[in-house]
Amino acid sequence: MKINARPMWLCCLTTSCLMVNCYDVYAQEKNAPQTEQSKTEQVIEVVATRPEGIAISSKQMSTMPGGLGDPLKALDALPGVVLATPSSGGPVAQPAIRGSSPRDNQYLSDFLPVGYVFHQDSLSTFNPELIESFELKTSGWSGQYNDAIGGVITTQLRDPSFDESQLVLDLSMIRSGILFESPLTDKTAFYLSYRESLIHNFVDDIIEDEDFTFSQPPRNHDYQAKFAWDINPNNTLKIVSTGAEDKVRQAYKEGAAEVARNPDLAIGEGFSSDYSNVGVIWLNDSDLGDTTAAVNFLTSNLSINEGIAEQSSSEVDELLIKSNTITPLENGTLHWGGEYKQQNITQTNTSRLQSCNSEFSTCLPTSFAPIVDDITEVDVSFVSVFSHWQHQINENWQTEIGALINSNNFTDETLFEPRLSAQYRLSDSSNINFSLGSYHQWFRNYNYLSPVFGNPGLDQSKANMFGLSYDKKLSHGWQWKFDLYYKRLSDLVIANPAAQLPSLVETVDGSASLLAEPQFVNDGEGTAWGAELMVNKALTDNWYGWFSLAYAHTERENKQTNQSFDYEFDIPIITTLVTNYKFNDNWQLGAKWLYQSGRRYTEVLGADPIYPLVNGEPDNTQEPIFYQPNYGDFNAERRDAGHRLDVRLDYFTSIAQYPVNVYVDILNLYGHQKIQEDEWNLDYTDSTDDYEFPDETFVGLGLSIRF
Repeated sequence: MKINARPMWLCCLTTSCLMVNCYDVYAQEKNAPQTEQSKTEQVIEVVATRPEGIAISSKQMSTMPGGLGDPLKALDALPGVVLATPSSGGPVAQPAIRGSSPRDNQYLSDFLPVGYVFHQDSLSTFNPELIESFELKTSGWSGQYNDAIGGVITTQLRDPSFDESQLVLDLSMIRSGILFESPLTDKTAFYLSYRESLIHNFVDDIIEDEDFTFSQPPRNHDYQAKFAWDINPNNTLKIVSTGAEDKVRQAYKEGAAEVARNPDLAIGEGFSSDYSNVGVIWLNDSDLGDTTAAVNFLTSNLSINEGIAEQSSSEVDELLIKSNTITPLENGTLHWGGEYKQQNITQTNTSRLQSCNSEFSTCLPTSFAPIVDDITEVDVSFVSVFSHWQHQINENWQTEIGALINSNNFTDETLFEPRLSAQYRLSDSSNINFSLGSYHQWFRNYNYLSPVFGNPGLDQSKANMFGLSYDKKLSHGWQWKFDLYYKRLSDLVIANPAAQLPSLVETVDGSASLLAEPQFVNDGEGTAWGAELMVNKALTDNWYGWFSLAYAHTERENKQTNQSFDYEFDIPIITTLVTNYKFNDNWQLGAKWLYQSGRRYTEVLGADPIYPLVNGEPDNTQEPIFYQPNYGDFNAERRDAGHRLDVRLDYFTSIAQYPVNVYVDILNLYGHQKIQEDEWNLDYTDSTDDYEFPDETFVGLGLSIRF
């Protein structure tokens, strides 16, 4: 579904924005003076490489240029990651990791799953003040992560302060929020955060020259809450709750090109999503080892209204019980655990019956298909157990051997997925790392579960991954890492050609037999391979930074048509340079430069008019209803490469003893424009370029004060 070709809230960034943050000091050590000796000797790992990925310290990332104060925006500066917006436009970019789809990732926060991590304005659903760190796992992750063939992104939210209370007010044009935390006793504390977007107050002024209006301006909000109880030195209890909501709806003006190309959109488009979860986490230290156990209740909803082409909604209620224990033994460490998950899924449709997966083929105009009603209800249970044995063979060799066993009662699959990793120490400062494993994931599109719009006989998609890396630590906080990887994807879901409807005549005459063939089948495969270099400088001598260079190649294969082609997110070259320098106690300057090869796309060669039917035959004496585009070879073309430079300057001072930070954040300093898609006219004879955000220089001003 396409809501708009670019993030609407970001249009405000073509003018300067002022952000004001008011804080109460809650950690005295943040403002404690340091001696010159401590400043030069302190080493802070901002970006730390790991055998299975990269760990990020969010405190430093919150001031990274281009991040708008959101640490998770740093993902686009990491090797192997493409923040991917759909080629057909869309308001939010999701990370596509090492040749997989943006929907192939697993997200967890504080050991628990969350509904989604990015709002439709592309900022994360977590208050940056609460993000302690996050980690990107690109290969070789253990069996405790059991639902991804792309990557795993784990976020750790900090615990509430047990020392003193604080109130944080965050005021800006884009979003405002409040955070309150306080100790309750000497062993209990809590915090509560709530944020609300504000772009809806002035978005109509931004889109006055567009061919649509907002009947529901884009709005979102999120919240996080945590209660922590240090029962005793061996037991801690935490109650956590997170949630978010996004909604937007647009109506097209008369004569809009979008409606001219697809009359089904005449009534407008809309999108809404929300989730909420409550979890109880118990941390226990005993003779058995360190155990983390949790019970979590997660509710999520998604509604898509794409004119009359698709009006669908999904509701998911999930109960999760999971445990993870680390048991130290004489000759190694045993990691073991498991989880039970129960999902109740309701998928409702009043939509065109058209099977299409745009990752594997171009889609016919929706008007070729009939509108069908369907309600699918699925109750599915998952059980998984895992273990891996971490063993130090000798002073140079360390191995981890493990496996995951996962089963569910919907697909009736029981999967055994071995996972192996090893590390060989070449010296005190260098290692060779190896990983090999099998992975799978549950369906992201719940239409696949429907006997009408999908195929209940589908299997889960799977992947085999291989990784090899070399890392070297140098002096003064420097280190570098070189990765090689190969990924083989199988049982990918594609549209069934036998269920496709080639013409309007066949749609009318053959509607009674439309359900003879399943709409989707597991006949897609894929490969991804590449190399990544990362040179990283920890925070020493007043500066940190990193350089990354990634080369990759990604293919897909449609076994139904015997076609092989480059994947949409086949981005051969990605280069990133990030640096941040602290001149003195007052001034700090950061820069980020990003270069990416262009995206794959399918060329439009022309279009055929589709006329109204009279007595079952097209009547070319009337005006065409719409035009059906004719396409070239799928994903055969590549757009031009894109690059941009973001710069941020911070000034730190104090007013009446209160610390103050004034900053200017400049995105796309030299105004480079990167094409995202072609906006075609009615008969596909002319098009205009639509660019990725930001398509011009944006200057943002900010001010933060801690009380």
